[in-house]
Amino acid sequence: MTITVEDGTIVADANSYESAVNVIAFAAARGVTIASEDAESLIIRAMDYIETRTYQGCQVEFGTQALSWPRDNVYIEGNLLDNDTIPNRLKNGLCQLCMDLQNEYDPQNVITRQVKEESFAVFKKVYMDGAVDSPVLQKVNAWLAPLMDSDGLSFRVDRSYG
Repeated sequence: MTITVEDGTIVADANSYESAVNVIAFAAARGVTIASEDAESLIIRAMDYIETRTYQGCQVEFGTQALSWPRDNVYIEGNLLDNDTIPNRLKNGLCQLCMDLQNEYDPQNVITRQVKEESFAVFKKVYMDGAVDSPVLQKVNAWLAPLMDSDGLSFRVDRSYG
C-alpha cells in the first residue's frame, strides 16, 4: 500500500496525514522503533480510527475530499485555523496511535463485557470477574482533544466581530 499524504491542498486519494518517514522519526524521538516495513500498515490502521472521530468545523470541500481534513471553522485555543492547514496535533496523534498499535493497543478492538450488577440510584455497574479492560489511549486523546467537536455541533460560530 502506498501512503498518500494530505497536505491541506485536498490531495486526491489521500490516505494519511503523515508520511511513513515522519511516523518512524516521531517514534524514534521517543525511543520507540517502528520498522519501515510496518509503518504503512500501522498508518492505515491508525487512520481507520482517526477518521471515525468527530472534529470541529466542516470539510473544506464536503463530499469530494478523501479525508476529514482540511476543515473550515476550526478553533485552537481561541484562534481560527487556516482552512488549508493540517494541524500538528492531528499528525502527532496519528504518530502516537501508530506507536500504540504497534504495542497491541487497538482502539477499534471489540471488547465484550458481561454486566453482573447494575443499579441507578447512585449509578453503579459491576462487570463479571475476568472481564478484559479496553485500553484508554490517553496520549492520542490528548493530542486530538483540541480538534474535537465537544459541543456536538458540526460548526462553530465566530462571535469575534462587533
